[in-house]
Parts: sequence; C-alpha cells; structure tokens
Amino acid sequence: MTGRFYSSIALRLIPAIILLAVCILTETRATAAVAKRTIEVNQPYLHLPVRSGAEKKKLELYHQNRLAAVFDVELDADHPQHWMYLDLSMWKGSSLELRLHGVPEDSPMIAALKPSDKVPGHRHLYREHGRPQFHFTARRGWLNDPNGLIYYRGKYHLYFQYNPCGIGWGNMSWGHAVSDDLVHWRELSPCMYPNEQGACFTGAAFVDRQNMLGLKTGAEDVLVMFYLRTLVGLSYAYSNDAGRTLTQYEHNPVLTHAGARIDSPKPFWHEPTRRWVAPTFDHIADPKNPDKRVHSIVVYSSSDLKTWQRESDVGPVGILAECPDLFELPVDGDPNNRKWLMVFGDGSYLLGDFDGKTLWLGPNRAGMFKDRIGGNRFGGNFYAPQTYSNIPRSDGRRIQIGWMRHYGDGGPAPFNQQMTVPYELTLRTTDEGVRLFTFPVKELQRLRQKKHSFKNLVLREETKVLQDVEGGLFDIEAEIEVGQTGQFGLSIRGATITYDMSTRLLWAPDGKTTFSGGKEGLIRLRVLVDRASLEVFLDDGRLYAPLMVSPRYGDDHIRLFARRGSVRLKSLVVHELKSIWPEPPGGSPPPLPASKAQASSIYSFGYEPELAFDGSFQTRWCSSRPYGKPDWVQVDLEKVVPIRGVRLHWEGAYAKGYRLMASEDGKTWQVIHETSDGRGGVEEIKGLSGQGRFLRVDCRQRATEHGFSLWEVEILEE
Repeated sequence: MTGRFYSSIALRLIPAIILLAVCILTETRATAAVAKRTIEVNQPYLHLPVRSGAEKKKLELYHQNRLAAVFDVELDADHPQHWMYLDLSMWKGSSLELRLHGVPEDSPMIAALKPSDKVPGHRHLYREHGRPQFHFTARRGWLNDPNGLIYYRGKYHLYFQYNPCGIGWGNMSWGHAVSDDLVHWRELSPCMYPNEQGACFTGAAFVDRQNMLGLKTGAEDVLVMFYLRTLVGLSYAYSNDAGRTLTQYEHNPVLTHAGARIDSPKPFWHEPTRRWVAPTFDHIADPKNPDKRVHSIVVYSSSDLKTWQRESDVGPVGILAECPDLFELPVDGDPNNRKWLMVFGDGSYLLGDFDGKTLWLGPNRAGMFKDRIGGNRFGGNFYAPQTYSNIPRSDGRRIQIGWMRHYGDGGPAPFNQQMTVPYELTLRTTDEGVRLFTFPVKELQRLRQKKHSFKNLVLREETKVLQDVEGGLFDIEAEIEVGQTGQFGLSIRGATITYDMSTRLLWAPDGKTTFSGGKEGLIRLRVLVDRASLEVFLDDGRLYAPLMVSPRYGDDHIRLFARRGSVRLKSLVVHELKSIWPEPPGGSPPPLPASKAQASSIYSFGYEPELAFDGSFQTRWCSSRPYGKPDWVQVDLEKVVPIRGVRLHWEGAYAKGYRLMASEDGKTWQVIHETSDGRGGVEEIKGLSGQGRFLRVDCRQRATEHGFSLWEVEILEE
C-alpha cells in the first residue's frame, strides 16, 4: 500500500519535474547564449546605448583571438538613457570581435553598438547643463581617484579611475588627460581597460631614468605605471611614447603576497639610500588576533624595481587611509628645515623624519596611524589625493589633485564626478605647530576676466547683492577684520558659507568646523565657484573646504550678509572666470542661414537655450523647468525645401515624454505625434509635408528642479 502510494505521487510529479527541467535548461541556454559580431576598427569610438538600472550584460572584446577587454554594461537598445562609448583607438586598423553574453545569438542588441568617428554628444560637449567649467571631468562616464600624476616634457599627465560604460562606479579603467598649464585639460584615449587579469585600480607613475627594467626602446625615457590588477596583484605598465600608450610588463605581478591584496602604491626614488620606496595600502596581522589581517599602510623598498621588500608599517588603519603618499617639504620655505609627510586618502597625515624605511615622529618613536594630524580638509567631498612626480627642480612645488566626490548617481547627466583644482602644498609654522597648507596653483589666475573691487565694505545686519557681478564662475578674495562679534556670510546659487566671529565656527553646506585663524587682525578668504561646487580656502589654505552643492539655477548673483552685528571687509575682489573648455566643434553657432530652418525657444532656469545649427541639424538643451512646466524647441520651416519628416534623438532620465506639433501661424497647434516614454531613444516621424509652417517639440518634464533632456531635431528634406 505504501509503495503504491509513493509510486502514485511520483507519477503525478513527473510532468512538473520535466517542466522544471525544461525551464532550467532554457534559462541556462539563455544565460549561456552569446551574440557575436566582428568589426573593423576604422572609427575610433563604439557607441553604447545605456540606461542606469538596466540588467548588466558582459561585453567582451577579442583581438587576434585573445580577450583584450571586458565590461559589464547596463545596455538598453530600446530606451537608452545615455549613449556612452568605448575608445577603440588602441586597436586601430585591426579587427575586433564583440561578444555579448546573456542574449540570444541573433539578438539585435549587439547591432545597436555603433562605431563612430565622433564621441556621443560632440556638438555640445563641455557645454552641457551642470558641466563643471574649470574642474576636470570625463567627457562621459564615471571618474574617481586621480592616478599616475606625472610631469614629463612640458605636459602634466592626469590619469584617473574611469568607467567608460556608465555613470556609476565599475569597469575600472585608466582614463587619461594632459595639460600644458594645469588649467586647460585635453582628454586622450584611455590607456588601460579591464581584462582577464582583472580591473585596473589605483596606482602612480614614475620615470625609470636608469632603465632598471630594461624597457627603453627609443629616445624617450620610460614612464612606468605601478598599479593594482585586481586578479593578480601590483603590476607595471610602461610607455615609450611619453605616456600616450601603455604596454603591460611581461613579468607581472611584481608585488603580491598570499592572503590579501596590496593596493594603491606611490613609488619614488629615495636618494640617500639609493633605493626606490613605495608606501602601499596593504594588510598586516591583527595585533589583537594574529589569525586575522587588518588594513595598514606598509612601506616597501627596492634597489632594482624587480624585487620589493617590506620595511615598515604604521599599524592598523581605517579604509579611508588608502591611496597613501609620502614626500618631503621645507618648513616655511626654509630648504635647511624639512619634514616628511605621509598623507592618507582622507587628507589626514603624519609629520616626521624618514630614513628610507620608517617614518619617525621622534627618537625611537615610529609613526603610527593613531598619531596622525586630522588634516586641513573640511567636508566629505574629498578623497584619494595624489601629488605630481617629476616636477622640475626649477619649479619645486608639491602639486596635488584630489577626487572631489559627491554621493549622487549623476542624475540625468552623461558624466559623473569631478576632480579638485590643482593646488600647492606647503608646510608653515602655526600656533599649533607645523601644519599643512593648501592653496590653488597660481596658473588658475589665467582664467580671470572682469574684476570687481570693493574697499572697506561695512555690512550692518543686512544682505548686499552684488548686482553687476555676473557669469556664474567666480574667484572671490576677501579680507575680513577679526575681533568682531557678528556673522559674515556669502551665498550664491543657494549655497551659503557663514563664519561666526564669536564662536569661530565656519558653517558650510557640508556641516561646520572650528577655525580660529586670522593673522594681523584679518581672515583671508578665497572661494572658487564652479557650476556645482565651491572650494573654500581660509588664511592662505590653513583650512581647505571642497564642497559639492546642489545649485539653484536662474540667479548667479553673489550675496553678502551680516547677522548679529556689523562686519567690516577690508577688501573684496570678485573675478569673473572663463571656461577652460574649448568651444564646440566649429566654434560658436553661426547665424542661421536664410535658406535653412529658423529656431527659437523659451528660457530654462534663466539661461539662454543653447542652439547650434549644422546643415539641417538643429540641436538644443531642453533643460527642465521646476514642477513639470514644459520646455520646447520650435523650428520655422518657411524657407526650408519641402521636408519629408524629422528625426528626434534624445537623452535624459527626467523627461515624461514629448509631443511633436505643427502650426500655420505659430499660435494654434495640432499634435502630430505624442509619446509618454521619456527614457531616451531615436525616433523618425515622416509624412509631415503640408502640415504647417512651424514645427515644435514640446518636452514634458517630471516634477524636479534638476532634470534635463538633450534633444537633437534633424529636418529630413525631400
């Protein structure tokens, strides 16, 4: 009886088991499926339709039957939010096989990856809504830590952690930019992508002048990048063409150990010991539990760059200690009085003497992380700074750049995160002892344009608007008399900085901190104002506050105020700044020719809409207006040859769709086409002949202050 019962149950379960097996097999095949496509790299860029939050697909690039690069990409060919791109220049003139995993072999998604000779959005590059105008940002994608900062043959190189495929962290590659003056940056092709050895994490660069590695092939000295390949360990990549392209060292990895990875090395030549030295973010045995490992900064040294030996560590550290830097500076400019600093990722530091192996804080007292000085940085929008190597002796400055991080997802913009401005580090004597100072490099003064000066300005519990100061990009210098009891403040675009004379508290969008400086009865304040950031320097950089802000557009006036008493400013100078970025291709938009479409549009957040015209191409930013009010772009077709339709291309995460309308008189409008899908895409609408003299694209926005969409309206002629 029991046997029959179980047999009956088994017979009933067989169909369900078969169905489950079929489902599993189908899912396995779908997951294992790979779509393949071979392309000839005759164009440098591969455009990728991306939407944040879409399912990630693994995209592999094979070159000569070997895996050359691999990425996880949030692809959405039907409703792209952004068009990202991969730079394929390193494979120019050869074939690449694209393999897209997790899609059927005949999936149209792989066909949506489009080779191009232009980067996406090239017509409006660096003029996008919210784009920083004198801080470095990647053309598209995510960036974080500055890497490989090195000066070589008149060029300042800025490599950086980079995700070319999306606006979030991931796919860690090394982006690359160069500058002649530390101000104007030109982004070059990325030099390293993730591959079968892992992602490319943080590292530094140095010049192998003695050719210790034996890699020199021409007249140029070899530039070497010392960095982490996540699946193998610390590795070298080198360049014989002044840093433009990199080749992986054949004997990688050069530094690793079992049980834990080593990260973010910063090598330099230590002349007294005639050895290379590299502080790293490493792991040591936990003093409380030897069976466990904890984070630490470990110093290694090498005589030949091939074999590294451990010298010392600074004890257990927190995760924010990664990206260490170790260098020497004169105190108060005195070359005979010098101190060594070990700077950590959060800007805190140790100050002492270094013998090539150990940083000493005093006799028989090795530097430990717990002894660090809190640093002169204020706020959470700062991390992973690095200083330049190979600065000429005739210059002698210690120049640093940090990641000016913020915690948003990038929103609708096709780029995310920015660097700080370059600044000089100095050691100066204060009432607290020798301390690190941070101040913008003098080269930034080249951006100054119109100057507004005020002397002996007194504010008596009032707000003063500087009406004649315009532009939204400023370099502000003020001298504030101390010994008063009131509060002094500065406000621009909704961001406010306040200093309380009695409590010595500085209030900023990121919190508050105590500042009791002020020499000669004055507090010196300098503020750099960009589109979505403020960098505040007090008393020549004794306190440095890099601050990301959520700007309120439409009012770029500077407001000064005093509360709880009067405040006297000995001097106030406001410099209007120009952008570091080049004009869009072809320069500023020329007047529209009479034989082509005429365009107009309403204001958005108080800005003139950005209109460009290239042949029959009409482009413009359709920036959102608060609380769902529409933006639009309107085209006058009176003098255009007969048209057959329009092609719309748009990007943006905040649109609620659009309407295409026609009118004979520009007053009464008829809806021709409408969609509620605002995630982005390309759409072609035909059959417009005879619909009317005017065409209008009406962009409906979500209820947000910060959304935008980018529209390109192409007139298709008969």
